[in-house]
Amino acid sequence: MLFAAQFFEKICAVFFENTISQGNCTFNSVESYAYLLFINNLADYKIVKNNSIDSVKLLFSITVVIMHGFLLDVRHPSYLTGLLTNGFFITAVPFYFIVSGYLFYKTIIKCHVKKWYVHIIRTYLIWSTVYAYTLLNIIQLTDASPSRKFYLILRAELTGVVHLWFIPSLITASLLCYLLRGVIEQKTKVVIVIIALIWLLGVALNWRLLLIHSLNCFWYKNGFFYGAPMFFLGFIFSRHETTILSRVVDFKKWITFSALLIIAESLITTSVINSLEGALANSMDMMMTTPLLSSFVFIGCMKKPGLRILNGMERLLSTFIYYSHILFLGLILWFFSAVNMPWSNLTRDMVITGFALVLIFIIGLVFKNKVRQII
Repeated sequence: MLFAAQFFEKICAVFFENTISQGNCTFNSVESYAYLLFINNLADYKIVKNNSIDSVKLLFSITVVIMHGFLLDVRHPSYLTGLLTNGFFITAVPFYFIVSGYLFYKTIIKCHVKKWYVHIIRTYLIWSTVYAYTLLNIIQLTDASPSRKFYLILRAELTGVVHLWFIPSLITASLLCYLLRGVIEQKTKVVIVIIALIWLLGVALNWRLLLIHSLNCFWYKNGFFYGAPMFFLGFIFSRHETTILSRVVDFKKWITFSALLIIAESLITTSVINSLEGALANSMDMMMTTPLLSSFVFIGCMKKPGLRILNGMERLLSTFIYYSHILFLGLILWFFSAVNMPWSNLTRDMVITGFALVLIFIIGLVFKNKVRQII
């Protein structure tokens, strides 16, 4: 794994050789260069961070665990459950991509692109190794040829096993953003229209696969249809941060409005899913209204950056929770399976989810220095 990380570091050095030091940086506009001079004049720039973004990420990471822990296993969900599985809880991942795009702009300005990619690829190598056991399901297929198994394993590694699809999608979205950064800066309005259309195409693909009972979600759950639109939005927010912060807008009203739209869409979606016979999924991954709520929540964080709920540990814990939760859910489920409990499957899964969250928090807080090395 160390060799692989070193190999990718060399690759990054080739592709991003102009971003290793500030003296060699290339800029797409005078404004970008001026922004670099501005942030370099801030003595404490490196230690300043948006606590609100980190805190919201932590809250969203908990919703991801709840989704994967038991909510996604609820067949024929009630409308209340649908508000979560087809609404508010699936706002988490779009928010993550927006945050990543926002920080990526600052990464380019500070000329740390190579370092950023090395870190992301190293993280993916670590966690894909941790979750290699999930590939056993492919190896144990009895009705697949060796070549078919090889293809499925290769596809899983390239697109990301289980929830790790986020990282390959992040890499794809960031590469597109890096290559098109000049266009994004110069033709922002056109780019916003294009990424909105791409997102809607992704939603249409999601619906199509749901209606034909297909689990091949990699067709839309990827760096192009899912990652790029949200990542580009974050990049644009960062590029126009000064303008956004100077505007006096009642974001509470906009957040409320977008939340009402999500409620309406989630009720319709839940009704349609419950009407399908033999549906393999009980929720959508992409919805038309989630980008709107994610964006306004993020802008709210930009406006009020001081929200802190865990004394500066929010960023570490949110990332660790996201990467590790499937592992801990599986381990605790294995333990409970060996013990006869007079519970329903739903009650058992809810208890397991609670145990997993507590365990992850404890490990993250007690072994925080070790955890930093793998996220």
